[in-house]
Amino acid sequence: MSNRTQVFAGGSKNPATKFLDWKSDQKGFSYYDKGLGKNVEVPLPFNFVFLDELSTVKGWNDASSSGIFSNEVKYLSKEPMTVKAFKGGEIAKGLYNEIKDRVKNAGGH
Repeated sequence: MSNRTQVFAGGSKNPATKFLDWKSDQKGFSYYDKGLGKNVEVPLPFNFVFLDELSTVKGWNDASSSGIFSNEVKYLSKEPMTVKAFKGGEIAKGLYNEIKDRVKNAGGH
């Protein structure tokens, strides 16, 4: 585990202040500013520090007409995931390799 990962494994508060999204049509990044109530474009070029890489499940569940989400894990083959629909409750729980068919059938990726 990297030093940066170990810092976050203890349950520390997320240090991120902005969550960037890539906008292909605009060839740049943007983030949502709650105070302004809109997306703000980030001028290029900019520098950042890569802290960690985690995996999660997202998607849309037609049965509950709601989004799908899961916890974030570092190792898909070692750490259990809990996949839920916002309105439909738990879809699957376990190692990703064991639950991926149920997750995909529910609309997750």
